[in-house]
Formats: sequence, C-alpha cells, structure tokens
Amino acid sequence: MFSILKDIQTTFIHSPTVYKNLIPEDTILYRINQKIDFSFVNEACSDLYSHDKGRPVKNTPERMFRSLIVQYLNDFSDRQMEHSARFDIITKWFIGIPIEDRSYDRRALGDFRDRLGEERWKLIDGDN
Repeated sequence: MFSILKDIQTTFIHSPTVYKNLIPEDTILYRINQKIDFSFVNEACSDLYSHDKGRPVKNTPERMFRSLIVQYLNDFSDRQMEHSARFDIITKWFIGIPIEDRSYDRRALGDFRDRLGEERWKLIDGDN
C-alpha cells in the first residue's frame, strides 16, 4: 500500500539559486547581463519618480529598461512582453523578477516609455 502525497506548498524559494541552476550561459540575455551593468538607468531616471510621495517603486527604471531590451530582441508587443515577464524563466531572471512573483501589467511598459520620452531614451540608449 502507498500513500498519496498531498500538495505541499513551498514556503521559501531562493530565486538566485533556482535561476543559477536553470539559466543557460549561452543565451544572449545571459551574455548581455555578464557584460553590462544596467544600474546606471536608475540614476539616469531618478528625477522621473517622486522620492517622498506614493508607494515605493517596484518596477524600477532598470527593470523596465531591461524589459524593453527583451521586447526589442524578440519583437514583442507589450502584451507579449507581459506574458514573457510572467512565464518565461530567462526573461524573469534577466529583468530581475523573483521567480515566485507575477510580474507587471503591460501598461507599466507604456508608462515607463512615457516617463522617459524620446530625448531621455536616446540619452540612455546611447543613440545620439
């Protein structure tokens, strides 16, 4: 006789460990991540967000910029990017979403692009 295991909910997931075991090093996103430190985007966009009003920013400028890179590389619509950020493990890892989080709504991408504007996009993108 055997017993059937009931669903056991994991109480703790350490995303970096999971991602380390699952992300192949030969993907373009892995190579980009190894070569470029995107933290400069947060500094370049700090004036676009209030520092003393509202909720803390969950979708940081760096996260959204990384999302736009994935979107560009895959020719995704905002809806497709939302899906990728929610379900594709490599995308989640690259943009910095913990494996157990849902991600953002596609409107967050449009909001970020609107905040940036064309001039700031060119400045951050390096396209002069």
